[in-house]
Amino acid sequence: MGGKSSYSATFLSTVAERWSALAESLVTHGVRSELRRTDVVDKMGIEIRSPSKLALVEAWEHGNCLDVTIMNLATGHSTILFAGACNGSDEIDLRLLALRDALRSN
Repeated sequence: MGGKSSYSATFLSTVAERWSALAESLVTHGVRSELRRTDVVDKMGIEIRSPSKLALVEAWEHGNCLDVTIMNLATGHSTILFAGACNGSDEIDLRLLALRDALRSN
């Protein structure tokens, strides 16, 4: 991960590939994720569940937008971790790594 400042593939495929690589390291923490394509061609979502949290990653090709929201299942409290455009693949990595760390925490 990291290192590139531009996208070698589409924004959506880059987000999906980067999350897939991170998701493997979360399986031992009981985290499961599912890629969800929408009827809107340039949008995708990733629904992520851990024993204590639910997260949603939404990505739009147009504008290279990547929104990350996480909810504590016990309290119902939701937090928007990131929203808006990404300025290169390093920012994709930053947002997805922050989500990984939030999913690992109690």
